[in-house]
Amino acid sequence: FTLKKSPTSWWIMLVMPLGMILWAWLQTKRYAAACTKCGDLEMALMVFVNESCANYEIIEDFGQRMQANDLFWQRVEQYDKALRVVNLVETNNQAFPKWLGRSFTGFYIATQAGSVIRKNTSLGTFLATTNVFGSISDGFGKVYKLYMSVSALLLSLTSLTYLFNLPTDVKENKSALAKAMEWSRTTRREIIAAHMGKADFITDLMPIELEYVNFFYTPGKPILQDLNLSIPQGKLVAVLSKHSGSGRSSLLKLLGQRINPTSGRVLLPTHLRVVYVERDPMMLDQPLWQNLVFGDPGAQRERVMDILEHMRLFAAMSTLQLEAQGQKALLSWQQCFTSTEIAKVHLARAMVMNPEVLILQRPLIHYSDMSSSRSVVLELLRHNVDNRGLCLPEATLKRRRPRTCFFTPETDDEAAVADITLHIMKDGSIFCKDREAGGPGAMVATPRGSSRESSRGNSFLTEGSVMQDATFCERISANAPPPSTSSPSSPQPSTSSPS
Repeated sequence: FTLKKSPTSWWIMLVMPLGMILWAWLQTKRYAAACTKCGDLEMALMVFVNESCANYEIIEDFGQRMQANDLFWQRVEQYDKALRVVNLVETNNQAFPKWLGRSFTGFYIATQAGSVIRKNTSLGTFLATTNVFGSISDGFGKVYKLYMSVSALLLSLTSLTYLFNLPTDVKENKSALAKAMEWSRTTRREIIAAHMGKADFITDLMPIELEYVNFFYTPGKPILQDLNLSIPQGKLVAVLSKHSGSGRSSLLKLLGQRINPTSGRVLLPTHLRVVYVERDPMMLDQPLWQNLVFGDPGAQRERVMDILEHMRLFAAMSTLQLEAQGQKALLSWQQCFTSTEIAKVHLARAMVMNPEVLILQRPLIHYSDMSSSRSVVLELLRHNVDNRGLCLPEATLKRRRPRTCFFTPETDDEAAVADITLHIMKDGSIFCKDREAGGPGAMVATPRGSSRESSRGNSFLTEGSVMQDATFCERISANAPPPSTSSPSSPQPSTSSPS
């Protein structure tokens, strides 16, 4: 319409959109940077406030309330300054299309009003053209506002896109699960063929195995190497080491399926529930009952109370009674409990869930040597394995699956309660001691390349040689070949699998 009725204004129709596009291009980076900086400062302010509230006791104990207040106001001023920049850019962005439209409209009126007086252009055409300019500027303003909103999120969207497209371990975990399922089927068939009619629940004879497992965080610095272990179900297993950085934590994480081995296989019967319990207590910001039954929401209240009584968590029992009555305390239960009680709640949650395989990362570190809590926890672990669960009916004992527990003790005396002791050597190999089968001083080494014995379903411990009168201080290299049994003059090591 404008080009037909007012051909002389074609340049306005061209220059005005170009000016708006040029302005948008110039402001995009500035607006995105201002929004990103403002968002970062807002997040930092929120983190500081949350951190100050969570750690107020530290601030008060050290008399640093004034310093914390000053830091708070510094962050507020930084955020306010960044917010003003964002508001300034937004105001300019919203006003520019209108200003540009009004400017060209005024210029058109100033230059074309004479043609209306001379009657070269009709008054209707003149007014319609000025209205077109205003419509163009208003429409561009709406589009530009939407464009700026998207531009403000551009950097965040770029970061999210990068994170969403990072490689995952889904394929690796899927492959490991497929191998474990195939191993479980094969092992189950072998055990059924060998033990049909000899046991009530044959699948309970399936072991937990590590086959030629190697693991490292940094290439060339192995943590664990060439591990070949087979642990029967229903055992309490202690993992020991005499030096730091030995790989105790890594071994438990491998068993708990928290990490995958660099090479080799960690094989657990796929029908077993595995729970890995971290060393440091982790609590939900929920009532105590919700924390305790997190792994088993349908747990019976009577059993939960029995477990707490066995663990001597009388404060927790009282708290549950108050929660059941609907009473609210001034402080949360986590603020009222001692660190020892929090650690016990952390362990009790796993006991309530009652998994077939329980893996505990240093469960005794939170208790003093002078306290009876260590002995209480050790007795609890022993009772859980021997009775196939904690605080369960005795009538169903023989029908329950075996309970296996791996844990890292703090001392050798605490490891004495275990059925099997795994001692990780400095070179990443493992000595294995079975309290029942090996006797005092009996060790099992895991040399590289040892052959697999066909003893599915038996309680064999490792693929290796049983070394008599060995000590933990003796070191057998993982690269050593299996001891020869051909020489009649040399003592013959036992190669039978302990039952």
